[in-house]
Amino acid sequence: MPPAPTWPGRTSATRRRPPSRRPSQSPPEPDRDGLLQARPGRTAIADISMGGFGAFRYAQRHPDLFSQVGSLSGSPYPVFNADWRWSQADPVANADELRGMGIHICIGNGDGGNHDVREWWLESASAQMAATLDSLGIPVHYENYGNGATWGEYCKGCGHEAGCRYQDLLDLIPRLQSSLTPAA
Repeated sequence: MPPAPTWPGRTSATRRRPPSRRPSQSPPEPDRDGLLQARPGRTAIADISMGGFGAFRYAQRHPDLFSQVGSLSGSPYPVFNADWRWSQADPVANADELRGMGIHICIGNGDGGNHDVREWWLESASAQMAATLDSLGIPVHYENYGNGATWGEYCKGCGHEAGCRYQDLLDLIPRLQSSLTPAA
């Protein structure tokens, strides 16, 4: 797999930590280093695994900042009916708050010969999120690549692995670019 990308002009040795600001605190213009910050209508949030939960929650809590949200082998919810606090935060129960955004979910089933229960569980959670969005009439790009055998050259289908996440990004980024690029 190719090395992880870095910001232009940076190496892994010089890369700084991401800003600690919450999305609602982000300025609308690039910061002093030229890194883009949230701009309503042209900002996406996506992450992998439990970060997929965070991406959904940030997008639901800040719909004025995000126009696209993605969960790559991620969890729309970490616990089943744990308590009333969780019910308030459950992205599936609050799916209607994503209305108007581009929504992208990529998931496999971890059954590539070495069954990974994490991916199997995430597959059912992601399917529930996609079904809920569909029942609300909210469009979603739902990509379930099963055991990963045909999901590009990097995904080996062995479970919750970096090669499949890399392939997820290869699928997601062109869609985000086309939806976030302003018309000429």
